[in-house]
Amino acid sequence: MNIFDNLRRRLGKEDNGERRLALREVSCSEDVTQGIEYVYHILDADSGEHIGRMELRLGHAPAIDFLGNVGYSIRPHYRGHHYAARACRLLAPIAREKGMDYLTITCDTDNEASRKTIESLGATPLGKLERKVYLNAGQSYSHEKYNYRWDLNSGP
Repeated sequence: MNIFDNLRRRLGKEDNGERRLALREVSCSEDVTQGIEYVYHILDADSGEHIGRMELRLGHAPAIDFLGNVGYSIRPHYRGHHYAARACRLLAPIAREKGMDYLTITCDTDNEASRKTIESLGATPLGKLERKVYLNAGQSYSHEKYNYRWDLNSGP
């Protein structure tokens, strides 16, 4: 038994030679507009090597709906191995334990890799979200994101 056993949530039975992943909660904060946010490190379950991070934001306030309940980032040299999708599947039971029946997940319209990750989870596309972002000197621009709903009661 290694030191990560008490921190681990495994993705099913991974006996196919793939890297086993674990999530470790590293912080929890509360914000007036974004509610409660948990931050997790995505780790190699055996070595503890840091692969990336994810955020779980609870609730469905307007700010959360644009950011999504889930955010993830995989370190560049680990990309292309479906670690983000696998980490999302590890996050699903945690989100259910925290009272979430579904999660909204968004991605920038030019982020093809993230869109494929979200679609691989079986999330339902809900269309695009647009938010006007205001800069100094009165300038602004529009920011678009694809919006998805991931029903946690249907799996994983």
